This record gives sequence, C-alpha cells and structure tokens, in this order.
Amino acid sequence: MLVHGRLWLQSLCGATLLLWQNLGVSQPNLGLFDVYQQNREQAVANLITPDLLMVSYSLIRQRTVLEQERELLIPHFQSFTEQLYQQLSKTKLKTNAQKKAYAYVAVIYSLLTNQSPKPIKGLEIINNEWDLVQQKSGINDSAILNIKIDYSQLQARGRYSQQEELTRYFQAFKYASMAHFFTNSSAATGISAEQAQELTNIAQYLTETIAKNTSIKTAYDQFYQAMTWQYGTYSELNYQDFLKIQQANPTAWTEPQQLNTAINLYRSQQQPITIYDYPVDPSKLNNQENMTQVLTGWRLFSPTQNNDVAAYQQLLYPHTGVFTAPCGQLHCVQPWTLATVNEIGRASCRERVSSPV
Repeated sequence: MLVHGRLWLQSLCGATLLLWQNLGVSQPNLGLFDVYQQNREQAVANLITPDLLMVSYSLIRQRTVLEQERELLIPHFQSFTEQLYQQLSKTKLKTNAQKKAYAYVAVIYSLLTNQSPKPIKGLEIINNEWDLVQQKSGINDSAILNIKIDYSQLQARGRYSQQEELTRYFQAFKYASMAHFFTNSSAATGISAEQAQELTNIAQYLTETIAKNTSIKTAYDQFYQAMTWQYGTYSELNYQDFLKIQQANPTAWTEPQQLNTAINLYRSQQQPITIYDYPVDPSKLNNQENMTQVLTGWRLFSPTQNNDVAAYQQLLYPHTGVFTAPCGQLHCVQPWTLATVNEIGRASCRERVSSPV
C-alpha cells in the first residue's frame, strides 16, 4: 500500500512539475497521452484513476449527444410538436379534456418557438400557464393540468444556455416531460379521483390524435427511438403503451373504471418505475399503495431515464440535507485535492521527482 502511495505521489508530482515547467520556458505543451508516453520512457508510473475514466467517458457521451441533438432529436421534436399543434388547432374541441390537451400542447409549441401564446377566449388557462413558465418560480399548481410542476427546472443550464435553439428545445422538452397524467388518485400525490379521470381523458385524446395521423406518429416514433438509443428505455407509460392497452381492451377504452383497471394491469406487467420526479408524501401512502402504483400514468415524453440516473438517486436521496463535515471544515473529508497539492508544495514535488523511488 505504501509503494502504491509513493508511486501515486511521484506521478502526481511529475505531472504537476511538468505543468509548472510548461508554464515557464523549458517544456513544450504536452497533451494527456503525451505525458503518459513520456512517463513510460522515463519509467515513471502513470496513475489512471476512476475519475479520469469518468471524465473521458462523459466527454465522449457529450460529443455524441451534441451530434445526435443537432441531427436527430431537435429536428424530430420540432416536427412532432409543430404537426401536433397544427392538428389540434384545426380540430373542434368539444370536451374539457380536449381543450386542456390543446392548451398543454400550445405551451410546448410556444416554448419551442419562443413566442407568447395568443389569447383565446375560453382558454385563458394557456396564458396563465405561460406566466408560470416564464416566472420559473419553483413548484406550483399547473393552471392547465392542476398538478404539481417544478417550473424552476425550465431554467436552461449548461450547454443548453449557450444557444437560443438549444434553450428553446430544452425548455419545451422539459415542460412536456414534467407533465404527469395520473391514472390513480392518492393522498400521497394529492390527486383526487376526479383529477385522475380528467388527466386520463387528456392522455387518451392525445394518444388517439397521434395514432390517427401517420406523419405525427412517424415524427414521434423517430424521436422516441433516438432518445431511447441514447438514454435507455422509458420506465413510464407513453402513447405507445396506451395504444397497446386500447388495442387489447377496445371496450374498456370508453369505460373509465374498466380502463383504470386495464392500465394498472398493464403497468404491473412492466418494469417498475425506478426514478421518481414527482413530489410524493410517503407518509400518506396507505397499506395497499406503493410508489409505482401512485405514480402510474401517462406522459407525452418521459424524462430521460437510465440505470445511471436510478443509481445516483438511490445513492443521493437518503443523504440529502445540510452537509456537516466531521471536523467542521471541508478539507478534513477531502484527502486528495488541490489543497493537498498546495500543502505538498512545489519544492517537495521537485525533490520527489528528482529522487525517484
């Protein structure tokens, strides 16, 4: 263990010294693999740490995601959203569920085009929702769907904040994916039986609208395939799932109670939901309820979900809160950081490199 520690320190000091020399006069600028090769030639140990592997992997993923977004995801998402909005715009909206479906899609379209929705008599909920979207003030009740939505998540970040097109795509997709159309009522989610029924009716109408239009369906499927290729399969139900339920239970599709039973049966046959992004009060779950059951429902798009995200949630959620270091200061729980390098000092690093193990 001591030998590994000494090799680690020698490698660290060697890389640090090379950096200092690069900033001076004597050494040319060396890339990471140039440093590795030079170390091999000088019989200096190379340290390949997990964090380096993670960084390398993340850079590769970032590059592939950027290319896929530019070439596939954004064009397919734009095509789907525009066609769905145009289809609903020219359709006579008869029921309250149909009006809310149109309002929901109108907000997505406005985010994607960066244009405020035009006021429509009888559909003031669109502009009320737009105000919440623009304020991004945290968790509020949706003016359209009457569910909890964390509007602060619409704040573009990272690379999505650097270009207007990416910002519009991020916000539109984020809003579309945050809307959860619950099948079941529960005190844990705050969803009543009436709300669950209306949300299911909205999901039904959107499913039927997508399925009946070949062009809209193709655009959705292309976007869905690209997303699942990059991020993994969805763990929540979407229009494709509801279409299977309709085809398997044609009579139940028009009977609310039978449809509720059919959806829950279909949900129980799928993989359980592994990532939760809707506020649930576990203390209000009754003896017959679990997280997957109360979160059963439909989404136009599911948030990007994969095993990595699920693992992080399991690791982080139980430990959320205010962090307190054992000794009251951060450095006591950071064994190898820049602070450690500073404590070693330039002189000791130079001495270490000039006197190899």
